[in-house]
Amino acid sequence: MNDLPTGKLRPVSLSDSVREELISLIVAGVLKPGQRLNEVHLAERLGVSRGPVREAARELEGQGLIVSRPRLGSFVADFTATEIVDLYEIKIWIEQALVEDVVRYWPQALRRSTLAEIDGIDRSGKLAFSRSVFDCRRRIASHIHNRYLSEHVLSLYRKFYVVTALIDVPDEDAALTWAERHPATQYAVVEELVKAAELDAV
Repeated sequence: MNDLPTGKLRPVSLSDSVREELISLIVAGVLKPGQRLNEVHLAERLGVSRGPVREAARELEGQGLIVSRPRLGSFVADFTATEIVDLYEIKIWIEQALVEDVVRYWPQALRRSTLAEIDGIDRSGKLAFSRSVFDCRRRIASHIHNRYLSEHVLSLYRKFYVVTALIDVPDEDAALTWAERHPATQYAVVEELVKAAELDAV
């Protein structure tokens, strides 16, 4: 957890910064599934007021990462096995639309630079790997032509960032091996991007 940022967040796009920091805290296990969010402590930790924390939590609730309970507060979502299976199913459908967007709108140079970025994903450990994959996926989402699809893709990848980081494996080496082979990683999309680039080159 020492790799988490400890400095105060800058007031530029503050709620967005808080949202991403909350996701990082969940992935690192600082905020655990089912745990109640303490707005006061989180605001102090991030050096912000409670408003941006509340706003970020509200946005993450809309994305299914936070659960709000009347008169009890907001809690980190605890994904069930059924929810995880559903997540994988919808991932297949959404990524099919992503590939169609790539084929139709992405120039060859962008496809190649994306593949190069994927090759440079950090594999030094499970947490670093998960973060690096998510950062890459977030940039992929930013290039999607259809903005509604882009929103859905980013929301989906945030869930996968959290879910894959929370699945337990025996040790760090096994965690990295599992992460690299797991269907939630980059390879399915990479293969389709390569195919799209090859089609464009014919």
